[in-house]
Amino acid sequence: MIDGLKFSIDPQCVSNSDVLEFRRIDDERKEAKCRGLTIKLYPKSCYVRGSIHKYKNNGVHNTDDFPLSVFVETLRDLAATLNMNPEVIPLTNFEFGVNIELHFDAQKFINSIVYYNSGSYSNNEKGVTISFFEWDIKIYLKEIECREQAANNILRFEISINKMRKIRSMIKNEGVFCSTLADLANSTLWRILGDELLNIFDNMLIVDRDSIDIKGLNEKEINLYINGGVPSYWTKKWDKRMTKKRELAKFNELIKKHSTSTMKEDVRCLIFDKINSLIDIQDVTISPFGKDEKCYDFTIWENSNEDKKMLRFHHLGNEKDEAKKDAKCYDFPTWITGEIVTNPIPENSLCEITGLPLKIGKKRTSYLGVKDVEIYYKNHPEIYVEKLKVRLSKKWENEDLQIQFREIAHSIRNEKFNPKNNPRNNPRNNFKRDFKKMKNKAGGRFIFEINDMIKNDKLIYL
Repeated sequence: MIDGLKFSIDPQCVSNSDVLEFRRIDDERKEAKCRGLTIKLYPKSCYVRGSIHKYKNNGVHNTDDFPLSVFVETLRDLAATLNMNPEVIPLTNFEFGVNIELHFDAQKFINSIVYYNSGSYSNNEKGVTISFFEWDIKIYLKEIECREQAANNILRFEISINKMRKIRSMIKNEGVFCSTLADLANSTLWRILGDELLNIFDNMLIVDRDSIDIKGLNEKEINLYINGGVPSYWTKKWDKRMTKKRELAKFNELIKKHSTSTMKEDVRCLIFDKINSLIDIQDVTISPFGKDEKCYDFTIWENSNEDKKMLRFHHLGNEKDEAKKDAKCYDFPTWITGEIVTNPIPENSLCEITGLPLKIGKKRTSYLGVKDVEIYYKNHPEIYVEKLKVRLSKKWENEDLQIQFREIAHSIRNEKFNPKNNPRNNPRNNFKRDFKKMKNKAGGRFIFEINDMIKNDKLIYL
């Protein structure tokens, strides 16, 4: 899953290397190529950049699978080549993603990508890039550079982290770290990265134009279809954000109603399965990059009843991390069964309103959110029906599932912060308020007695 890396090391590590062959670029800079990596050496600094996946394949290609176990071994080999300790090497940026082989034309899928979350859209002959300030989405066709690969239909879907602040926001409250090379060998971090890939993919606007029969559309729908199928329509400057939001909702509804394609769902399944197969080690409890060979220790958490410790490796010799060695953490959702599974969690992680456990690793608040409701729908349907779906009003019963999840979460949030206006605590006072306004307009009293004309179910409010 990890591919491109950028980091800096002490120039003394490689200045006298008998493995690297440096050539002088100018008076101060030397440069060496090593199996897909570029090492730039200055008098007081040294920068390394390139694909660790290609490094594993001797710089030839990066089109095959690169699971976690192989990544760990490759990073150990790279550490020996560069004479460095991954535990103390800070990351500048990196890339993570998956290679999937499609059973249909990969270029067709690339051409179907229209929009994602106000990102700057650009395309070329290889694929599509959607850029943000701190990160980029890249979806492109992998060039087959090895003869073992027969079909040239491999799609690369990756996220490029340009600023480490982006990754810090992703792992916030997750109990893991991602600041050094060694941290990249943590399987819990890989699961988080996999979740991020799927979440981004789910929210991308992908339109299979061949699956839509425009003969069944009216004039307004045809105009919306023509405009909405062009990325520049969504990336242009809109007068109001809500106008764009409503237009996007209409376009999504149009595609959902008239498209018979399962292309997006098929690709998502391939991405999910590939992520699942790449995380082939459950966790590394102690850093495999320490000098002591006994530090290379993999532990399967599912079969252990002991307290779970260290979602970051013990950085040997780093006194600042000594206090973290005994810090407890909790199980996270697992990929093993192919589903998100909620594991045992502490009592203080219960929703204040429903009493249900909060999603593990995502405890940002004290009540259930949209994602939590979705997890109960997928993994505990009986709890969802009994305690969550009952919150849904008839207005939303026939709406899309994501809208239902949103409204259930809104009901929970509303009950916490505004209990008087929540229908589950107290019937809405709309009628009582309107009746009072009418009475005030009439000068405090009505000419006729109107209580007999009010329905009994509303009369009780008076």
